[in-house]
Amino acid sequence: MHDVVILYASILRRAYENYSDLPENLLIEAMKVTHVKTKTGVIIRALEEWVKKSKISDLKNYQGKIDIDLNLDELRDRH
Repeated sequence: MHDVVILYASILRRAYENYSDLPENLLIEAMKVTHVKTKTGVIIRALEEWVKKSKISDLKNYQGKIDIDLNLDELRDRH
C-alpha cells in the first residue's frame, strides 16, 4: 500500500504543477459533489478517500483468518 501512496503522491505532484493535464469537467463535477471549493482540495480529498479504501481493503484480507475470543458484555462492562 505504501507504494500506491507514493505513486499517487507523485501523480498528484505532477497534476498540481499543471492542472491542464486533468479533465476540467471531472474536477468541476468532483468539486460539486464533494462541496469542496478548490481543485487542490478536491484532489486531496480524492487521495484521502483512496488511502482509506485501500486500508479497508487490506483489512478485509484478514477476514476469517484471525480468531479473537471476545466477550462483548465484558467489553461493554455489563457483568
